Amino acid sequence: MIEKNQEIALELFENTLDSNDSICLRSDCLRAAYSLPTMILNISSYSKNGIKNQKNIDRFIEIVFDQPRLNPKILAEMSPWLPKRKDYHEKIRRQLAETRDLRLLEPLANFGDVKDLTLLRTLDQRLVALSKYWHGNRNEIDSKLGLLKDPVVYL
Repeated sequence: MIEKNQEIALELFENTLDSNDSICLRSDCLRAAYSLPTMILNISSYSKNGIKNQKNIDRFIEIVFDQPRLNPKILAEMSPWLPKRKDYHEKIRRQLAETRDLRLLEPLANFGDVKDLTLLRTLDQRLVALSKYWHGNRNEIDSKLGLLKDPVVYL
């Protein structure tokens, strides 16, 4: 049903945003749990031949950011798809400053702005944030911290 009708998928997604339901996928050696909204997004964003439909993903992301309060769990699961839009970045920053919810670090890290670390007060929070930012932004962080004089190849 979700694959055939995009409007039904969007409606289901919006209605399940704050639900705690999840779907567990298991094999002999792996187990993965996805929230229901993320599973709806995954199903509807890929066509039958496996090509990602960016327009569909953007519509789902707009629904998430139209909510008065962002859902940190859903944002963390959707972080690979988040576009680097300034308004999205600011909304995540604002909610992190208000709530100090560390689950917002992963989506915030996608924007690659090291200044976001100043939102966190404790050393523990900053270390967690640095570990999330480190991947993909390693050279920028090293240079901001004064660790790099010359480019270094990490092994």
